[in-house]
Order: sequence, then structure tokens, then C-alpha cells
Amino acid sequence: MVKAKVVGIVVAVAMVAGVAAWAIVDGFMGPSNDSAVEIAPADSFVYANVWLNPSRNQKSAIRDLLEKFDKAPTTDEAKGALVDFIDGALSETGATFEEDIEPWLGRQAAFYASDVEAAQPTLAALIATEDRNATQEMIDEFDERENNETEPKSYKGVDYNYYADDQVASGFIGDFWVFGTESGFRASVDASEGESLAGNARYERAAGRLSDDHLALFYFDPGRLFEIAEASGDLTSEDLANIRSLTGEDGGEPAAAIIAVTSEGAFFEAAAPLSEALRDQLGNLTDPGLLPALPGDSWLALGAGDLGASINRFLDQLGSAGIPGFDLETLRRQFSAETGLDFQADLLDWMGDAGVFVEGTGLLTIGGGAVIETLDANRSRETVDELGRLLLREGAPITPSVIEGHEGFAIEIPGSPQPINVLAGDEKVVIAFGATATSNAIDPDNSLSGSDAFQRAADSLGDGYNTSFFLDVDAVVSLAESLGAGSDETYQNDVKPWLDPLSHVVFGTKLDGEVSVQKFVIGAQ
Repeated sequence: MVKAKVVGIVVAVAMVAGVAAWAIVDGFMGPSNDSAVEIAPADSFVYANVWLNPSRNQKSAIRDLLEKFDKAPTTDEAKGALVDFIDGALSETGATFEEDIEPWLGRQAAFYASDVEAAQPTLAALIATEDRNATQEMIDEFDERENNETEPKSYKGVDYNYYADDQVASGFIGDFWVFGTESGFRASVDASEGESLAGNARYERAAGRLSDDHLALFYFDPGRLFEIAEASGDLTSEDLANIRSLTGEDGGEPAAAIIAVTSEGAFFEAAAPLSEALRDQLGNLTDPGLLPALPGDSWLALGAGDLGASINRFLDQLGSAGIPGFDLETLRRQFSAETGLDFQADLLDWMGDAGVFVEGTGLLTIGGGAVIETLDANRSRETVDELGRLLLREGAPITPSVIEGHEGFAIEIPGSPQPINVLAGDEKVVIAFGATATSNAIDPDNSLSGSDAFQRAADSLGDGYNTSFFLDVDAVVSLAESLGAGSDETYQNDVKPWLDPLSHVVFGTKLDGEVSVQKFVIGAQ
């Protein structure tokens, strides 16, 4: 096991924690061409990269974004605070950032692992350096202070130092200082001279669908990890069969994700190829359900396509996963015995697309609910009627309710002037809090798809995305302030300055060939 007290690990931790953010605001120039991936082994199951020197566009976007926040630090303030933090982390080593790291620090830092089960795991950290000699001087000074003993070695003509006590190797490959296990260092040498992760088709299928202009990237290949676990005996044949029933024979497609910014917000984007088996399990991931048709004043909205079938797929996955104590058929029988309803026929079979919303920015106007498309109006009406009878038998305070041709019941809430209405109609079932929200759920005057706030949020996702989650931050702030936050000094001084520039949070999905791409955006104005 690699110990924490090895050649510059403290330095690496400090860089990950602080140097990246400092370099982002410091104004370096240059493109973000990932060179580290070219010395990561082709069979890596984990790869992560952080840009210490991101692209010109990313740096410009960060500056534009920070200018929107009155409380955001200036470049000099941010640099000073981060340098102080790093120096504090390095205090026990006797090193400082400006004297020992800044003179040689390059544009990126990365990490990979391609084997964790072996006696010598194959993993390493890759730190870009612009001055090998300066980097080596820092390492030598660290070794001298710590009385580290090293053994000079060479692999395929590449020299490195081996720390026998910690089983760690340290050396230079191209423009990178590489440190990790000895097998990790040697694997990077091999990758630099032959096949690397950069040429791995599985890596390219996932990472190639993402924006190449970003601050950080993470890649994970579960299929490779399962291969390692199978070879080591950590997974039984039964375990593997259960896994493959959900993921396909390859044990799961890889996934990649990035973090990036624009002048109007920050976003997280992830991509994963979908095997045929997984596509069958997941259904249509891009279906927004009823979200676009929800009330136009909604400040929170979620959508799901084909709800009944989605729940069925999820339950089938749980049932086939071999979870101890989980028996789907037993749960179905128990549900039927306690409610008098058949979980499949009386609930899931009639459920189509669905949506959930919240509206109103004041104590007296807030409301919301769920809307579910019915595929069988008679069956869904019978279900609502049976639920009403069940609640009545249990002593719940319910009364019959009819709103705009939809019939069912209202549940009185102690202390609340508004009930929860549960109603069924020819096209939908509505469960909503408050008369206004119920009416809007049944027949909204304006739909969310026509809302300017929603459209701006959806546009921030980019082309081809279908939106399945939306949050209007301005409306949430208005609600919080109407409920008393506006008179709170801490809120006004420490919270509001960070909330005011935020405009929305939105999530969407699209299909790029057989690759599912998801995007989560936090917008600012």
C-alpha cells in the first residue's frame, strides 16, 4: 500500500485543492490540449484531468462570470488567498508555492488507475512541468528533509527513482513528472511509446461526445473494473451474471464527464454509450414527459416519460439484482392485501407521461402538484375512487371534489386553508395542493414551454437537449424573502449577494448516436 508520506504527495494534494483555481484566474494563455491522456495506459478504468492552465475561452468566461457576483474576490485576492492556503498545506515540508512550485508548474495535472487488485497496483499521478530541473530540485530538497532513500532505476531507457520503503517511483516522461507505484510508472512509459488511453475506442466513445473546452474531466470504465474484480476472485459467477443482466455482456459501458463554464454560468456534462441491453432497461431517456405542458408560472418542474413503464423497468432491475431480502412478488402481494389495489393493473398499467411542478412566490399563493397522463381513463378513475374509500376507512379527513370535469376527493390538511386534491379525468390524473394549482394542472392558461424564463434555461443547455428539470432561482429567492428571509441580516449580507446573479438550474438529455449525453447547467445573469 502506498503511504501518504512520499515524494511530493503533499504537493499534489495542495495543487488539486488550490493551484488549479489560482491558475484559472491568473491569466495564462494557451490551448487545452490533453497531453496527460497520452501517457495513461489504454486499459485505465479511471482517468481524471484538471487544467491548471485552461483555454483562453474558459479563463475569459470565468472572469465574466465572477464579475456578476459582488462578493467574488478579485484576481489578486483569489491568488493571495490560495497561495496562503497552499503554503499552509506545505508548511511541514519547508516548501512554499512561489519559490518551489510556481517556477516549474505546467498546465495540467492528471491521475489514472488501471489495476488496483495486484500486489503492486498500477496507478500514477501526472503533473505537467515546464522545468524538469526545478521540479527535481524540489523533490531532492524534500527527500533530504525527510531522509528518504532512493534507488536509481531505468525502464526502456527512462530513468527514475524508486523509494523502496513506500514502493513508489518518481521520474519524468516527456513534459510530465510522474509518480506512483513502480508498475504505474512503467505503464506510463509503455503508454508513451505505444498504446495509450488516448487511442482507446471506449474512451473516445464517451469522452469524444463532450465539449473539449473544459476545466476538468473524469472517465470511468466499469467493464474494465469488473474484469479486474473477476480476475482477482472478488466477484462470484453469480455476481457477474447479475451485473451483466443489467449492463450487458461487457460489464457496462464507460462514462465520461466534464466541468466547464461560460460567461452565463457553469455546467456539468456527462456521456455514456448505451448497450442494447441497457437501452432496453432504461427506455427513452430523452423523453421530457409532461414538463413542457406544465403551468407556465411554475418555478420548479420535473418531467418523466412513460412513468408506469419506467417504474416497471426499475423494479425488474431490482428484482434481478439479487438484493438480499428484496422479493418483488412478495411486496406486490403485501401492497394488494393492505390497499385492495393491484399494484400493476390499478396503478402502473394506466400511467403514461408525468410531470411535477411548484408555483407561487408567497405564503398564500404557493401550490403545486403532480400530473400523470392516463392511458386508461376508466381504470384510473376506479383507482382514484378506491384510494378515496381506503382513506375514508382509515379515518382521513376527505371530502368529494369536482374541479373542471375531474372527479375525486380532497384531503383536508390540519392548519392549512388549502386541501390536496386527487382527481381523475379523461386524459390525466392530478394530485395537487390548492385550488389554483389544481386548476392550473388541469388546464393551464399558459404552458411552461411558452415561459421566457424556462426558454432561456432550456436554451442554455444547447442544441438537441430535452429538458427534464427546471428551477427558476429568481422565483425561489422571491419566495424565501416573502417568507421572512428578506429581513434577516445574515441572509442580506452573506447569502443574497451570491443568489441574486443566479437565474436558473436546468437538466437535460440528448442522444448522440448510441451515446446518452446529460447536461446540468447553473445559469447566471
